[in-house]
Amino acid sequence: MRPNLALGPIDSVAQYLLYVSIVVLGVLLPILVQKWRQHRQDAALVRRTLDALAEENRSNRGKLAKSRESFAVLARLFEEQYRYYEALWHRLGTPDAGDPAPQPPELDDVTLTLPSLTRTAWDVAHVSHALALLPADRLARFTRAYYLQGVLADDLSPQLNAVTQAEALATPIDLSDRRNVEARLHAIAVGRAAVRAQIALSDGTLQAYDAALADAGAA
Repeated sequence: MRPNLALGPIDSVAQYLLYVSIVVLGVLLPILVQKWRQHRQDAALVRRTLDALAEENRSNRGKLAKSRESFAVLARLFEEQYRYYEALWHRLGTPDAGDPAPQPPELDDVTLTLPSLTRTAWDVAHVSHALALLPADRLARFTRAYYLQGVLADDLSPQLNAVTQAEALATPIDLSDRRNVEARLHAIAVGRAAVRAQIALSDGTLQAYDAALADAGAA
């Protein structure tokens, strides 16, 4: 007994193949359509994610650049103060040298800017599973930028050390006592090292931002 289909009885191999093709097409077509739709959705998610990450990195870079400049100003102040106290320390060690006492540099107020760096776009991309869809090279660059940003934001000790030592410079001391000058030199050296560490980490993070934004047309 042969099946009687809408296409008529299967009387030949060609008709059988046509029947099989229709069945296979009926099964595969919805799968192909679903894959096509998923591909479009994934592509749109990748575009939105890359745009959001680039915008957040661009904003964070601007904030960090301003912060870095404020620390550079403090670094110059520490350097001037260190040279002054170093010259004074040497003079106190040779009181018969007859050299005039060095003049203290101007102690200007320095406003330090601590950047408020966000990672909202990165967290959203992680929760939405969009990170796995990103091109590997761009994902690597964004990952490095957010990693260094995290190191910069999580470790506040350099900033606190710099602020503490900068405040200590305003404390009056007896500059005729060489031990006081030594203590001041030590405090300045600690603050200077903290500022240098902050600047170095900021420079590395800024470079990471630049690499992550290179493909987005941002410098």
